[in-house]
Amino acid sequence: MLRMRDVSAGYGHAPVLREVSMWVPPRSVVALLGANGAGKTTLLRVASGLLAPSAGQLSLDGEDVTGRAPHELARRGICHIPEGRGVFPKLSVRDNIALHAGAGGAAGDVAGAVDKAVSAFPALGRKLSQPARALSGGQQQMLALSRAYIAEADYVLLDEVSMGLAPVVVDEIFAFLGTLAEEGCALLLVEQYVSRALALADYAYLITRGSVTFAGEPGELDADGLAEHYIGTT
Repeated sequence: MLRMRDVSAGYGHAPVLREVSMWVPPRSVVALLGANGAGKTTLLRVASGLLAPSAGQLSLDGEDVTGRAPHELARRGICHIPEGRGVFPKLSVRDNIALHAGAGGAAGDVAGAVDKAVSAFPALGRKLSQPARALSGGQQQMLALSRAYIAEADYVLLDEVSMGLAPVVVDEIFAFLGTLAEEGCALLLVEQYVSRALALADYAYLITRGSVTFAGEPGELDADGLAEHYIGTT
């Protein structure tokens, strides 16, 4: 289980998260909802080790990993797919995949990693020699998401992976996320398409101004109240 207990975090003297407690059980999908500026991205950064909390504890499978470096948590099975196409634009698609393989999930097996990436997203197979910057936005996101599959991660943290993509690509992305979940990977999902995130989720959290204001099953969320939260608060 990936768990936060009473976590506070921020940037400099600006607090963002305030005593947040939440958990991501193995083999589950957890939707993290909230308006822009609520603290969702900050929470994912804490969970992947990119940002150290100012208070509280981050634990992984029962072990305190608070303050551990991102590469240590990656080796322990956490994969963070950030907002904004997490690829190396000047490198070829194949070289991007090779870097994913070198991170440890595929034990440096580049050929095997390429096969995995292309099996997940066949469009990448026709672009292997091209620089990542030459890909469409959707294909860049596919390349970024392939890292979770290559690394065989236990916990994947996803930050607005559908942002700016065409509906047909969003469908493909969500099909891939469903496959990850079916294969036993736990997902912590920040997503602009709230209804689609909730349809995939086993649990949901709502965060408002850095604090958790709802924790439970998706069916327990009031749709009207959720819409008012997104429209009327920041």
